[in-house]
Amino acid sequence: MKSNVVICGDCLPIMSDMPDKCVDLIVTDPPYGVRKEEEWDNKEHFIECVNEWLSECRRISPLVIWFCAGAMIPEILKHRDDFFRLLIWNKPDGSQYAGASNNNIWYSSEPILLLVKRMIGIKKVKKAVMVILYLMQELLRRKSSDIQPQSLLS
Repeated sequence: MKSNVVICGDCLPIMSDMPDKCVDLIVTDPPYGVRKEEEWDNKEHFIECVNEWLSECRRISPLVIWFCAGAMIPEILKHRDDFFRLLIWNKPDGSQYAGASNNNIWYSSEPILLLVKRMIGIKKVKKAVMVILYLMQELLRRKSSDIQPQSLLS
């Protein structure tokens, strides 16, 4: 498998074709399960999919960093033994993306879960957190909701 590759697509079919332990880090910002009117982002769909999705993530990677909705944390962590840390992103004004402000949702902070298999060292976790901080700074610096993931690698 190539290094430093961003793969965009439906994650379950893509991950199911990947070998075990082939990814160093998964950074994800999936649907939060908070938009009742959207089939792909309602609570029932989220609960139905979260375990299958997270099981595949954990099969291919020892570390998952997950931007999530606070209301869904109990569902995400249910039956999990790999929860490591909860980070809180205090968002500056003007950092809202994905049309959330159009839906009258305006969060000033966002939870970030770190799910870690115990076998990896703390240095790898710290490095992954530094990657996330860099990506968040780049998103804010560019102030654009249409940034392509591949452009963040350059």
